[in-house]
Amino acid sequence: MLIFVHGYNYNFPEALYRLTQMTVDADLDNTPILFAWPSQAAIAGYVADKESVTYSRDALADLLAALARDQRIGTITVFAHSMGGWLTVEALRQLRLSGQMTSLTA
Repeated sequence: MLIFVHGYNYNFPEALYRLTQMTVDADLDNTPILFAWPSQAAIAGYVADKESVTYSRDALADLLAALARDQRIGTITVFAHSMGGWLTVEALRQLRLSGQMTSLTA
């Protein structure tokens, strides 16, 4: 499974296009998932995007924990770009602090 967490200044269609492009170009067999958070998709929206990405931390942590609990799912690869990387690290940190990291490898 491949989860793409988009970065700052991406709107939903752009993020979906990038995920599709990566999946096709790399000829991946993985099931692609787009974790989209509400970006302003504007250069001037950095501060708003930082708030949105912080707000989205719980949702990403919940998704990762749910996927890790599913016995049918093998390896989960997270590809995070730009501010999406910060979001991913924060979600993993939250899982670690809450004791839910036992089935995840970071």
